[in-house]
Amino acid sequence: MAITPITRKEQFLARAAGESGVELDPITREEYYLNKIAEGGGGGGGSITVDTALSPTSTNPVQNKAVYAALANAADIVDGKQDKPIEETISEAAVEITPEANAIYHCGELTSLTITNPPSTGAYSIVFTSGSTPTQTTFPATILGLEDFAAEANTIYEINVLDNRAVVGSWAVSSS
Repeated sequence: MAITPITRKEQFLARAAGESGVELDPITREEYYLNKIAEGGGGGGGSITVDTALSPTSTNPVQNKAVYAALANAADIVDGKQDKPIEETISEAAVEITPEANAIYHCGELTSLTITNPPSTGAYSIVFTSGSTPTQTTFPATILGLEDFAAEANTIYEINVLDNRAVVGSWAVSSS
């Protein structure tokens, strides 16, 4: 089954994986390293390694470490080794979640949601529905962006948190 790359990142990943695609000039560091991986394979694919992809010319060990870390991350993405998020389905109506980084929590209709002890770094998502009675929510003050959050009735919410900064998406649902 062939998948057509849509985003810039997908275009670079496809090229690094040896597939033909749109030729794009790298504009981000990640695209630069994915492009290096693609070029190093000779025919657009993956015989390059993290150790041989880029020989550091700087004597700055911090810069060299960043280069190798970015290459390792790009190589893991190409090789499919990137950790997939932990997905948890929660069926209770009143929940207390101690989130883990790299996790997605799928909740149904909630009467109450409490987040406790969130990780200070990393990303996680919580998806839930607020029914005909609005969901009561409690969040720690350390999560920026949720200070004034109040769930509304008959609404689906997706709360995405990265390094304790939250973005909330919401969609109204029919009450019938």
